[in-house]
Amino acid sequence: MLSGIAVEGRDNELYHRLLKQQTWEQQTKEQIEKDIHRTMPGHILFQEAAQGRQMLTNVLLAYSMYNPEVGYCQGMGFITAMFLMYMPEEDAFWLLDCVADCYGLAGLWKVGMVQVRECMQTLNQLMLVHTPKVVAVLEEHGIPSISYVPQFFMTGFLYNFPFDMVVRIWDSFWLRRFDFFYAVAVGVFKITQSITVKFEMEQMMEFLKFRDGPRELDFTIEQLIAGSIHMFNKMKPSQIRLWENEARETIEGAKRQTNPNLTLNTSQARPSDSGHRSPRKFVKKFSSSLTHQSTELQDISIHKPHMRKTRKNRRKKATMHDRTYSLPQNAVPPPLEELESEETAGEGNRVRKKKKQKKAKQKPTGE
Repeated sequence: MLSGIAVEGRDNELYHRLLKQQTWEQQTKEQIEKDIHRTMPGHILFQEAAQGRQMLTNVLLAYSMYNPEVGYCQGMGFITAMFLMYMPEEDAFWLLDCVADCYGLAGLWKVGMVQVRECMQTLNQLMLVHTPKVVAVLEEHGIPSISYVPQFFMTGFLYNFPFDMVVRIWDSFWLRRFDFFYAVAVGVFKITQSITVKFEMEQMMEFLKFRDGPRELDFTIEQLIAGSIHMFNKMKPSQIRLWENEARETIEGAKRQTNPNLTLNTSQARPSDSGHRSPRKFVKKFSSSLTHQSTELQDISIHKPHMRKTRKNRRKKATMHDRTYSLPQNAVPPPLEELESEETAGEGNRVRKKKKQKKAKQKPTGE
């Protein structure tokens, strides 16, 4: 699933040019250097004086220049560090861009964290449906979702769970995309519900620390993955989108009440003091035109012209009627005359067959 790093038309020199230009914001560089020692400190690649720290710094600085709309967020560091364990810097850079764009993580890292708050409210709705008892316990103890939910989404669970468990989560994430994060978050509470509903406040707080807490995890990798996939199959994407839209409207309404003249724009770029234009839009435009043909599909509805009114055909017609076949846009459908001639020929064959059957019945058999 590393398709985002193997684009034929990508500029293989861009990453190195960005590092040579050194046009990043000084404030961003200082923040990355502060956070770098807190990113995967237990892994040998990112321990003090290890080369992984410099590699991670390079990728994050280059991406902050390449995509100033996102810039830098601490959550990006965990995910980028995971990529660097499997690939060189340049590939990790392009894969980071892929998960930001194609898998919907960019909004989690933008200024204002609007999408994070959307995820928090949407997850609360999912938990009210699937784990209402856990929600009641959390509310009873006064534990807000902001104390544990943002790390789930912003770091892809790398902040919360052991690395071997997170790798399995990401194996499924590549296939099922962003909504699988919702499934994992709900699945954690679903598979531990019989335990957590009995927790006092202190026990619940320890549980929510997960790998960093004083107690061992109350679930195994297999239990978490099986529970998450089961939850994913039960979730309805249309309902999730509806809850996300409602959350977005609530957030925008709260912003307008605070500042009536403010228009909330979730895609607003980060303020930049460098004055440099991002090369990202230029690269996206031309690499996509070089490597990706139009994949738009046009729908052609094909109707069966005639069916005898039998019980069997009525069942078949219920499944075949208005069936839509997707064809490539450049595919040319057969001329209408050919379709009509085929229908006429088919009708003629049926008429001739009926006449033969009628004659066979009328032929005397006693001669």
